Amino acid sequence: MRILLITETLHVGGAETFVVRLANSLSAVGHKVAVAVFFDTIVNENLYNQFSDAIEIHLINTPVLSIRHKVDGLLFKLGIDYNNIYAYIQVALGKIIQDFLPDVVHTNLFKTDWVVTNLRKKGTYTFRHITTIHGDYSSFYNGEASAKLQNIREKIRHSLALMHTIVCLCEEHEQFFLTHYPKETQGKLQIVYNGYKPPNDHYMTRQRKDLGLPEGHFLFGMVSRGVEKKGWKNAVEAFLMADLPKDSSLVLVGQGPYLDELKQQISNPRILFAGFSPIPLEYIQHFDVCMLPTLFSYESLPTVVMEYLYCGKPVIATDVGEIRKMISDDKGNIAGRMLDFVDQQIEETQFVAAMESVCSSKENNPFEGIAQAAFQKFDMATCTQHYLNIYQQV
Repeated sequence: MRILLITETLHVGGAETFVVRLANSLSAVGHKVAVAVFFDTIVNENLYNQFSDAIEIHLINTPVLSIRHKVDGLLFKLGIDYNNIYAYIQVALGKIIQDFLPDVVHTNLFKTDWVVTNLRKKGTYTFRHITTIHGDYSSFYNGEASAKLQNIREKIRHSLALMHTIVCLCEEHEQFFLTHYPKETQGKLQIVYNGYKPPNDHYMTRQRKDLGLPEGHFLFGMVSRGVEKKGWKNAVEAFLMADLPKDSSLVLVGQGPYLDELKQQISNPRILFAGFSPIPLEYIQHFDVCMLPTLFSYESLPTVVMEYLYCGKPVIATDVGEIRKMISDDKGNIAGRMLDFVDQQIEETQFVAAMESVCSSKENNPFEGIAQAAFQKFDMATCTQHYLNIYQQV
């Protein structure tokens, strides 16, 4: 089968890492796979290098992109329903499709869905179109994200009506479509968990001393994108408030302007800013407790939680999206502690109590087995087979 996977960017995010892992897995079982990336300027080299050599990579270059962005911003303010960047990308993508001749085009995130459905409407194509929903539809629908596109809700309706299958990562995504677009999505919705498999086991050779981590310390750790809503400051404040042993530390793995500013505000030697890591497992394997106190209301199936579970670590995370189900085994046991999400916030005292509780149980560690059992639902081979079944069905 010839499969074209499409993503807007290749920065380090859940949708992008999913595309890399699925592309490699599909290629490994004998399918011809290509990947198209809308913006060649937003490519993480480490993520790009994880692609198998057998995969065709098409990075779309849009000339004078910064000028086009300004023009599109002006058109949007004037209420003109035209976006010249995506018009250019649509033409470039059409050429890629004509050359590759895919049986299936698999898009990720709304703007890739919209471009492909426009292509299908304007041309004669034989490929089938499926999408994986990563959580952005709700934010566009509610006006909380800007695509510089007019009539966004109608564009969503148009895109959904032309797709063959819509794969959701969680029940929350499915319910969104059943509520707002029941006619357009009837008979098209499926739920499939993303799969996870590390690119290799080299991370196991990295010891604490190699990473600048204190020997013998009980380590609370967090890995995520370096943006405020991931809850970095909440993690720092809870750590400083908690009654924890002196030989405990907080390790923050991520990068970005927000984390740079936060680092300037913190002078505690027990709080370590590790920066970006292309292989988060190098750090996660040494953590005693892993955290994701996210404040994103549209969080769905965060990849980093899969990585936490893969390493058998207890998790303290916000009870939002599918996270509770992610860290639960088939008996309903939870590998860690959940934090209530009320009015877009988590309660600091509850966070502190969770850290103290998990730290106090470190001697018998009741969570490792639960975490390992919970991870089984994210087996990459199972995920790949689900998608192959969907491709064959359409």
